[in-house]
Amino acid sequence: MQYRKCFNFLISIMLCVLVNSVNIYASERAVSIEIPVSIKLEGDIPVTSDEFEIILLPVNEQMPMPEDGLNIVKIKGENTGYFETIHFSKPGIYEYTLNQIEKETTCIYDRKIYHLKVYVTNSPDDLEVTTIIYETNENDKVSMPIFVNEYPKRETNQSNGVTTGDASNLEMNTITAVTSLAIMIYIIWINRKKEETE
Repeated sequence: MQYRKCFNFLISIMLCVLVNSVNIYASERAVSIEIPVSIKLEGDIPVTSDEFEIILLPVNEQMPMPEDGLNIVKIKGENTGYFETIHFSKPGIYEYTLNQIEKETTCIYDRKIYHLKVYVTNSPDDLEVTTIIYETNENDKVSMPIFVNEYPKRETNQSNGVTTGDASNLEMNTITAVTSLAIMIYIIWINRKKEETE
């Protein structure tokens, strides 16, 4: 009986050691991801590019965040950027949302909210990671969040089809033409007067 108790005790100790070593091994492993995001522009795009900001928010505070806590990507004009690397050290499902931060500008912002799910699983040698990005339905996956912002077109004058931005130029050209015509008429009148006097 004593032999059996000792044997069971030794087995318990071995199991504890084994379980602890697995936990330590899992905590030492880590996988990382970098999340791309893109801005597309439509309409009358200004010559000077605006800067757009996309923010990454965790579903809860337990989710790992990008290095140095930089959860905002700044993109100038139509371009693609990346969030700082996010590290995952244990298996689980991690969820985030991505959307634009609106600023005061003539641009009409794309107000889509993207969802990011990160699946971290154990494998014999290391952790494995799978990411899914979607807008409303997990089945409609996308390779990266794309926000399409639109600039309004300049208003046009319906009567002559000239843009309002060119109205001042049109007025100046009209004044110049009228002045030139007046000068020509005056010169002709002077020449006729001279002929009559001769």
